[in-house]
Amino acid sequence: MAKDNKILVSTLSLSEPSLPEQATVGTRCNVPALLTLALLLIFAPLAFGGVHTWAYSLIQLVLLSFGLVVVGQQMWGLVRSPNTYRLEWPGHPLTPLIFGLIAWISLQLVPLPGVVVQWLSPQAAALRELGTVGAPNYYPLSLYAFATRLELFRLLSYVALLYLTLWAIRSPRNLILVILLIAGLGVFEILYGASQLFARPPRIWGWKNIYASSRLCGTFINC
Repeated sequence: MAKDNKILVSTLSLSEPSLPEQATVGTRCNVPALLTLALLLIFAPLAFGGVHTWAYSLIQLVLLSFGLVVVGQQMWGLVRSPNTYRLEWPGHPLTPLIFGLIAWISLQLVPLPGVVVQWLSPQAAALRELGTVGAPNYYPLSLYAFATRLELFRLLSYVALLYLTLWAIRSPRNLILVILLIAGLGVFEILYGASQLFARPPRIWGWKNIYASSRLCGTFINC
């Protein structure tokens, strides 16, 4: 009888459907994050140090796109499998402060009732009334919304870079690869800069560098 019970229990355990594995976004983001970080680390110094508008705008666009893709992937996973999909966000002690700062800067761009603006920032309300005939009903806290918007995008790209790096170096192997890549870029910059010292005039990718003729600059135009 005991033997029959054991056989019955083992049969039931084999016939039970196995639970689906919990999907996590973190494991799927490791490789894309590592590749994206590697491309940015290579592109930024080689693009004249990333100081031109086209260079840093492209870098910010890539970072913001990566952030949107990750957030969209997480939301899609929650919609498809709300019971089995587990969000995995790289932890950082400054995360609450970072997102609080983003929320506060975003609030600067939201049109608010004049009474609320006067309560939050009386000086901003007084300055805005100087340039208008009568106080408007709704206006943002920021006196220069365009500049605030640009700085918000810049902050978002910095935050995306932070979490991109945290995702990319989740494993010791990836961390070593990133360190080796940075070291390799450093060696390249030294060799490329040394070759420029013997060129007259020194050039960066064919462009005549008139700002630093006696310094080892590599591909950085602002050295």
